[in-house]
Amino acid sequence: MNLSPRSFSKQLRINKAKKKLFNTEASIGQIAKEVGFLNQFNFTRSFKNSSPIVKLN
Repeated sequence: MNLSPRSFSKQLRINKAKKKLFNTEASIGQIAKEVGFLNQFNFTRSFKNSSPIVKLN
């Protein structure tokens, strides 16, 4: 997987945030700031774009 340094850094932050989402009671906004996103909106957008969405019927 070839990623630019910027994309690699963003992916690392998203992976760190995923762990925090499953293992803490912190809000999405708090986690977003802890891992280096400016705000919840930027984090949510990046998270959605980086994670495949599986529709369950």
